[in-house]
Amino acid sequence: MEHIRAYIAALNSAMDILAEAASVSAADLAAAGMPDAAADSIAQLAQVYFGPTSFRRRQRRAVDGARLNRHSLPTLEVIEKHARRAPTQARAWALRAELAHISCDTREMEKLARTKLRKMRAPREPKPGVRLRRRDAGKPWTLSITGPSALIAELHQHAGSLADVASLFRTGASTSTVRTNVVVPLDKLVGVAHGSDDVVLTMTNGAQITGAELAQRALAEEGFVTLLHPVEGPVNLYRMRRGATWKQFMMAAAENPTCPVKGCHKPADECQVHHIFSWAGGGWTNAKNLTTACAYHNGRNDDHRTGPPRNGRFERTARGVRWVNPWEEPPPDLVDTSPT
Repeated sequence: MEHIRAYIAALNSAMDILAEAASVSAADLAAAGMPDAAADSIAQLAQVYFGPTSFRRRQRRAVDGARLNRHSLPTLEVIEKHARRAPTQARAWALRAELAHISCDTREMEKLARTKLRKMRAPREPKPGVRLRRRDAGKPWTLSITGPSALIAELHQHAGSLADVASLFRTGASTSTVRTNVVVPLDKLVGVAHGSDDVVLTMTNGAQITGAELAQRALAEEGFVTLLHPVEGPVNLYRMRRGATWKQFMMAAAENPTCPVKGCHKPADECQVHHIFSWAGGGWTNAKNLTTACAYHNGRNDDHRTGPPRNGRFERTARGVRWVNPWEEPPPDLVDTSPT
Protein backbone atom coordinates (compact mmCIF):
# COMPACT_ATOMS: atom_id res chain seq x y z
CA MET A 1 0.00 0.00 0.00
CA GLU A 2 3.02 2.30 0.26
CA HIS A 3 2.95 3.27 -3.40
CA ILE A 4 -0.83 3.71 -3.39
CA ARG A 5 -0.63 6.02 -0.37
CA ALA A 6 2.12 8.00 -2.07
CA TYR A 7 0.00 8.31 -5.21
CA ILE A 8 -3.04 9.48 -3.22
CA ALA A 9 -0.91 12.00 -1.34
CA ALA A 10 0.41 13.36 -4.63
CA LEU A 11 -3.09 13.69 -6.07
CA ASN A 12 -4.27 15.58 -3.00
CA SER A 13 -1.25 17.91 -3.04
CA ALA A 14 -2.34 19.40 -6.33
CA MET A 15 -1.72 23.06 -5.52
CA ASP A 16 1.80 22.38 -4.22
CA ILE A 17 2.60 20.46 -7.40
CA LEU A 18 1.19 23.23 -9.59
CA ALA A 19 3.11 25.90 -7.69
CA GLU A 20 6.38 24.09 -8.46
CA ALA A 21 5.37 23.37 -12.06
CA ALA A 22 4.68 27.05 -12.77
CA SER A 23 8.39 27.67 -13.36
CA VAL A 24 8.91 24.83 -15.83
CA SER A 25 7.43 23.81 -19.17
CA ALA A 26 5.50 20.72 -20.21
CA ALA A 27 8.60 19.58 -22.08
CA ASP A 28 10.66 19.84 -18.89
CA LEU A 29 8.10 17.75 -17.01
CA ALA A 30 8.06 15.14 -19.76
CA ALA A 31 11.86 15.07 -19.82
CA ALA A 32 11.80 14.40 -16.08
CA GLY A 33 9.78 11.25 -16.74
CA MET A 34 6.19 12.44 -16.52
CA PRO A 35 3.79 11.06 -19.19
CA ASP A 36 3.30 13.65 -21.92
CA ALA A 37 -0.47 14.02 -21.45
CA ALA A 38 -0.07 14.52 -17.70
CA ALA A 39 2.78 16.97 -18.32
CA ASP A 40 0.60 19.05 -20.65
CA SER A 41 -2.29 19.09 -18.18
CA ILE A 42 -0.16 20.05 -15.17
CA ALA A 43 1.70 22.74 -17.11
CA GLN A 44 -1.59 24.29 -18.25
CA LEU A 45 -3.10 24.20 -14.75
CA ALA A 46 0.08 25.67 -13.28
CA GLN A 47 -0.16 28.66 -15.60
CA VAL A 48 -3.83 29.11 -14.76
CA TYR A 49 -3.40 29.15 -10.98
CA PHE A 50 0.13 30.55 -10.66
CA GLY A 51 0.85 32.27 -13.98
CA PRO A 52 0.31 35.92 -14.94
CA THR A 53 -3.30 37.12 -15.24
CA SER A 54 -5.33 40.32 -15.11
CA PHE A 55 -7.59 38.72 -12.50
CA ARG A 56 -5.11 38.34 -9.64
CA ARG A 57 -7.70 38.66 -6.89
CA ARG A 58 -9.91 35.94 -8.31
CA GLN A 59 -6.85 33.80 -8.98
CA ARG A 60 -5.81 34.06 -5.32
CA ARG A 61 -9.34 33.25 -4.22
CA ALA A 62 -9.39 30.16 -6.44
CA VAL A 63 -6.01 29.00 -5.09
CA ASP A 64 -7.16 29.54 -1.50
CA GLY A 65 -10.34 27.55 -2.13
CA ALA A 66 -8.51 24.69 -3.82
CA ARG A 67 -6.00 24.48 -0.94
CA LEU A 68 -8.74 24.68 1.69
CA ASN A 69 -10.73 21.84 0.14
CA ARG A 70 -7.63 19.86 -0.90
CA HIS A 71 -8.93 19.48 -4.43
CA SER A 72 -7.13 16.79 -6.39
CA LEU A 73 -5.62 17.20 -9.84
CA PRO A 74 -8.58 15.39 -11.51
CA THR A 75 -11.00 17.78 -9.77
CA LEU A 76 -9.01 20.82 -10.90
CA GLU A 77 -9.01 19.45 -14.44
CA VAL A 78 -12.81 19.22 -14.30
CA ILE A 79 -13.06 22.81 -13.07
CA GLU A 80 -10.74 24.02 -15.82
CA LYS A 81 -12.56 22.09 -18.55
CA HIS A 82 -15.74 24.01 -17.79
CA ALA A 83 -14.10 27.36 -16.98
CA ARG A 84 -12.51 27.45 -20.44
CA ARG A 85 -15.99 27.35 -21.94
CA ALA A 86 -17.23 30.43 -20.05
CA PRO A 87 -18.24 33.34 -22.31
CA THR A 88 -15.58 35.75 -20.94
CA GLN A 89 -12.32 35.58 -18.99
CA ALA A 90 -13.92 37.44 -16.10
CA ARG A 91 -16.71 34.89 -15.85
CA ALA A 92 -14.24 32.03 -16.25
CA TRP A 93 -12.33 33.25 -13.20
CA ALA A 94 -15.55 33.78 -11.27
CA LEU A 95 -16.49 30.16 -12.03
CA ARG A 96 -13.05 28.83 -11.00
CA ALA A 97 -13.15 30.72 -7.72
CA GLU A 98 -16.70 29.64 -6.93
CA LEU A 99 -16.11 25.96 -7.70
CA ALA A 100 -12.77 25.87 -5.88
CA HIS A 101 -14.54 26.88 -2.68
CA ILE A 102 -16.98 23.96 -2.92
CA SER A 103 -16.00 20.81 -1.05
CA CYS A 104 -16.97 17.75 -3.09
CA ASP A 105 -15.49 14.85 -5.03
CA THR A 106 -14.62 14.88 -8.72
CA ARG A 107 -17.88 13.41 -10.03
CA GLU A 108 -20.00 15.80 -8.01
CA MET A 109 -17.83 18.68 -9.21
CA GLU A 110 -18.51 17.62 -12.80
CA LYS A 111 -22.26 17.92 -12.21
CA LEU A 112 -21.99 21.25 -10.40
CA ALA A 113 -19.68 22.76 -13.00
CA ARG A 114 -21.93 21.67 -15.85
CA THR A 115 -25.01 23.16 -14.19
CA LYS A 116 -23.34 26.48 -13.36
CA LEU A 117 -21.86 26.81 -16.84
CA ARG A 118 -25.24 26.13 -18.44
CA LYS A 119 -26.80 28.96 -16.42
CA MET A 120 -23.89 31.24 -17.26
CA ARG A 121 -24.07 30.72 -21.01
CA ALA A 122 -27.25 32.43 -22.13
CA PRO A 123 -28.73 31.03 -25.34
CA ARG A 124 -28.10 33.05 -28.47
CA GLU A 125 -30.92 35.26 -29.63
CA PRO A 126 -32.02 33.91 -33.02
CA LYS A 127 -31.92 36.41 -35.86
CA PRO A 128 -34.96 36.59 -38.16
CA GLY A 129 -34.26 35.69 -41.76
CA VAL A 130 -34.09 32.99 -44.41
CA ARG A 131 -30.91 30.95 -44.73
CA LEU A 132 -29.95 28.51 -47.45
CA ARG A 133 -27.26 25.87 -47.04
CA ARG A 134 -26.00 24.43 -50.31
CA ARG A 135 -24.27 21.06 -50.49
CA ASP A 136 -22.41 19.06 -53.10
CA ALA A 137 -24.23 17.65 -56.10
CA GLY A 138 -26.61 14.86 -55.18
CA LYS A 139 -26.89 15.88 -51.53
CA PRO A 140 -29.99 17.61 -50.10
CA TRP A 141 -29.98 21.34 -49.41
CA THR A 142 -31.40 23.00 -46.28
CA LEU A 143 -33.64 26.06 -46.11
CA SER A 144 -34.15 27.47 -42.61
CA ILE A 145 -36.59 30.24 -41.73
CA THR A 146 -36.58 32.23 -38.49
CA GLY A 147 -39.33 34.74 -37.85
CA PRO A 148 -42.38 35.73 -35.76
CA SER A 149 -44.04 32.78 -34.05
CA ALA A 150 -47.39 33.34 -35.78
CA LEU A 151 -45.80 33.22 -39.24
CA ILE A 152 -43.66 30.16 -38.54
CA ALA A 153 -46.55 28.27 -36.90
CA GLU A 154 -48.76 28.89 -39.93
CA LEU A 155 -46.01 27.84 -42.31
CA HIS A 156 -45.57 24.62 -40.37
CA GLN A 157 -49.28 23.88 -40.45
CA HIS A 158 -49.33 24.31 -44.22
CA ALA A 159 -45.97 22.67 -44.87
CA GLY A 160 -45.34 19.84 -42.43
CA SER A 161 -43.57 17.70 -45.05
CA LEU A 162 -41.64 18.11 -48.31
CA ALA A 163 -44.75 17.06 -50.20
CA ASP A 164 -46.70 19.84 -48.47
CA VAL A 165 -44.02 22.36 -49.45
CA ALA A 166 -44.20 21.29 -53.09
CA SER A 167 -48.00 21.53 -53.01
CA LEU A 168 -47.79 24.95 -51.39
CA PHE A 169 -45.83 26.31 -54.34
CA ARG A 170 -48.27 24.77 -56.81
CA THR A 171 -51.57 25.76 -55.21
CA GLY A 172 -50.74 28.44 -52.65
CA ALA A 173 -52.34 28.74 -49.21
CA SER A 174 -54.46 31.14 -47.22
CA THR A 175 -53.93 31.91 -43.55
CA SER A 176 -57.70 32.09 -43.04
CA THR A 177 -57.99 28.31 -43.47
CA VAL A 178 -55.75 27.50 -40.51
CA ARG A 179 -57.93 26.06 -37.75
CA THR A 180 -56.38 27.78 -34.74
CA ASN A 181 -57.99 28.89 -31.50
CA VAL A 182 -57.10 32.44 -30.43
CA VAL A 183 -57.29 32.76 -26.64
CA VAL A 184 -58.82 36.06 -25.48
CA PRO A 185 -58.79 36.62 -21.69
CA LEU A 186 -61.79 38.70 -20.65
CA ASP A 187 -59.59 41.37 -19.12
CA LYS A 188 -57.97 41.90 -22.54
CA LEU A 189 -61.16 41.94 -24.57
CA VAL A 190 -61.42 45.75 -24.63
CA GLY A 191 -57.85 46.04 -25.89
CA VAL A 192 -58.55 43.55 -28.65
CA ALA A 193 -61.65 45.45 -29.70
CA HIS A 194 -59.55 48.60 -30.03
CA GLY A 195 -56.78 46.79 -31.91
CA SER A 196 -54.16 47.46 -29.24
CA ASP A 197 -50.54 46.40 -29.78
CA ASP A 198 -50.11 46.21 -25.99
CA VAL A 199 -52.32 43.12 -25.81
CA VAL A 200 -50.50 39.87 -26.63
CA LEU A 201 -52.62 36.78 -27.27
CA THR A 202 -51.55 33.15 -27.47
CA MET A 203 -52.85 30.80 -30.16
CA THR A 204 -53.17 27.05 -29.74
CA ASN A 205 -50.49 26.44 -32.37
CA GLY A 206 -48.00 27.92 -29.90
CA ALA A 207 -47.69 31.29 -31.64
CA GLN A 208 -48.52 34.75 -30.33
CA ILE A 209 -50.19 37.73 -31.98
CA THR A 210 -51.09 41.20 -30.78
CA GLY A 211 -54.60 42.55 -30.40
CA ALA A 212 -53.99 44.71 -33.45
CA GLU A 213 -53.02 41.69 -35.53
CA LEU A 214 -56.13 39.82 -34.41
CA ALA A 215 -58.35 42.78 -35.23
CA GLN A 216 -56.81 42.99 -38.70
CA ARG A 217 -56.84 39.27 -39.32
CA ALA A 218 -59.66 37.82 -41.41
CA LEU A 219 -60.82 34.86 -39.33
CA ALA A 220 -62.89 32.74 -41.68
CA GLU A 221 -65.16 29.79 -40.93
CA GLU A 222 -62.33 27.67 -39.58
CA GLY A 223 -61.18 30.21 -36.97
CA PHE A 224 -62.07 30.12 -33.27
CA VAL A 225 -62.08 32.58 -30.37
CA THR A 226 -62.34 31.50 -26.72
CA LEU A 227 -63.14 33.81 -23.80
CA LEU A 228 -61.02 32.95 -20.76
CA HIS A 229 -62.02 34.14 -17.29
CA PRO A 230 -58.91 34.96 -15.19
CA VAL A 231 -60.22 32.88 -12.24
CA GLU A 232 -62.87 30.46 -13.48
CA GLY A 233 -61.02 29.38 -16.63
CA PRO A 234 -62.76 28.82 -19.98
CA VAL A 235 -66.09 30.66 -20.16
CA ASN A 236 -67.33 29.54 -23.56
CA LEU A 237 -66.20 28.92 -27.07
CA TYR A 238 -67.47 30.86 -30.04
CA ARG A 239 -66.98 29.89 -33.66
CA MET A 240 -67.39 32.45 -36.36
CA ARG A 241 -70.39 30.93 -38.15
CA ARG A 242 -71.56 27.49 -37.13
CA GLY A 243 -71.74 25.64 -33.81
CA ALA A 244 -68.42 24.46 -32.40
CA THR A 245 -66.94 21.06 -33.13
CA TRP A 246 -64.45 19.62 -30.60
CA LYS A 247 -65.62 22.28 -28.18
CA GLN A 248 -64.09 20.76 -25.07
CA PHE A 249 -60.73 20.30 -26.75
CA MET A 250 -60.74 23.89 -27.94
CA MET A 251 -61.59 25.13 -24.45
CA ALA A 252 -58.80 23.05 -22.91
CA ALA A 253 -56.43 24.36 -25.56
CA ALA A 254 -57.50 27.91 -24.79
CA GLU A 255 -56.51 27.49 -21.16
CA ASN A 256 -53.22 25.73 -22.03
CA PRO A 257 -52.06 26.69 -25.53
CA THR A 258 -49.04 24.44 -24.99
CA CYS A 259 -48.49 21.30 -22.90
CA PRO A 260 -48.62 22.49 -19.25
CA VAL A 261 -45.35 20.74 -18.29
CA LYS A 262 -42.63 23.31 -17.64
CA GLY A 263 -40.15 23.32 -20.51
CA CYS A 264 -42.44 21.38 -22.86
CA HIS A 265 -43.41 23.61 -25.76
CA LYS A 266 -45.58 21.20 -27.75
CA PRO A 267 -48.46 23.36 -29.05
CA ALA A 268 -52.02 22.42 -28.17
CA ASP A 269 -52.87 21.82 -31.82
CA GLU A 270 -50.48 18.84 -31.64
CA CYS A 271 -51.55 17.72 -28.14
CA GLN A 272 -54.12 15.28 -26.81
CA VAL A 273 -56.98 15.89 -24.38
CA HIS A 274 -56.13 14.56 -20.93
CA HIS A 275 -58.49 13.81 -18.02
CA ILE A 276 -56.86 15.17 -14.86
CA PHE A 277 -58.98 12.81 -12.74
CA SER A 278 -58.81 9.75 -14.97
CA TRP A 279 -61.77 8.66 -17.05
CA ALA A 280 -61.17 5.06 -15.93
CA GLY A 281 -61.38 6.23 -12.34
CA GLY A 282 -64.73 7.92 -12.91
CA GLY A 283 -63.51 11.38 -13.91
CA TRP A 284 -65.89 13.63 -15.79
CA THR A 285 -65.37 15.06 -19.24
CA ASN A 286 -65.82 18.71 -18.38
CA ALA A 287 -63.70 21.84 -18.70
CA LYS A 288 -62.52 21.67 -15.09
CA ASN A 289 -61.18 18.13 -15.49
CA LEU A 290 -59.58 18.52 -18.93
CA THR A 291 -56.24 19.80 -20.11
CA THR A 292 -54.10 19.57 -23.17
CA ALA A 293 -51.07 17.26 -22.90
CA CYS A 294 -48.43 16.18 -25.36
CA ALA A 295 -48.39 12.49 -26.20
CA TYR A 296 -45.24 11.89 -24.13
CA HIS A 297 -46.49 13.43 -20.88
CA ASN A 298 -50.00 12.09 -21.40
CA GLY A 299 -48.48 8.62 -21.60
CA ARG A 300 -46.26 9.13 -18.54
CA ASN A 301 -49.05 10.53 -16.36
CA ASP A 302 -49.90 8.33 -13.37
CA ASP A 303 -53.67 7.92 -13.31
CA HIS A 304 -53.83 6.14 -9.95
CA ARG A 305 -54.77 8.27 -6.95
CA THR A 306 -53.78 5.92 -4.13
CA GLY A 307 -50.32 7.38 -3.55
CA PRO A 308 -47.62 9.67 -4.87
CA PRO A 309 -47.03 9.49 -8.62
CA ARG A 310 -44.29 7.21 -9.93
CA ASN A 311 -43.58 9.32 -13.00
CA GLY A 312 -45.57 12.47 -12.27
CA ARG A 313 -49.10 13.63 -12.97
CA PHE A 314 -51.14 16.62 -14.06
CA GLU A 315 -52.98 18.50 -11.33
CA ARG A 316 -55.25 21.52 -11.41
CA THR A 317 -54.32 24.28 -8.99
CA ALA A 318 -55.75 27.71 -8.30
CA ARG A 319 -53.12 29.03 -10.73
CA GLY A 320 -53.94 26.58 -13.51
CA VAL A 321 -52.91 23.10 -14.58
CA ARG A 322 -49.34 22.01 -13.77
CA TRP A 323 -47.21 18.88 -13.75
CA VAL A 324 -46.26 17.50 -10.32
CA ASN A 325 -43.05 15.46 -10.22
CA PRO A 326 -42.75 12.40 -7.93
CA TRP A 327 -40.29 14.14 -5.61
CA GLU A 328 -42.43 17.26 -5.16
CA GLU A 329 -44.87 17.94 -2.37
CA PRO A 330 -48.50 18.27 -3.53
CA PRO A 331 -49.27 21.91 -4.40
CA PRO A 332 -50.99 23.70 -1.50
CA ASP A 333 -53.63 25.19 -3.81
CA LEU A 334 -54.88 21.95 -5.42
CA VAL A 335 -58.33 22.15 -7.01
CA ASP A 336 -60.51 19.07 -6.59
CA THR A 337 -61.38 17.65 -10.02
CA SER A 338 -62.95 14.44 -8.76
CA PRO A 339 -66.53 13.64 -9.83
CA THR A 340 -68.23 15.02 -6.74
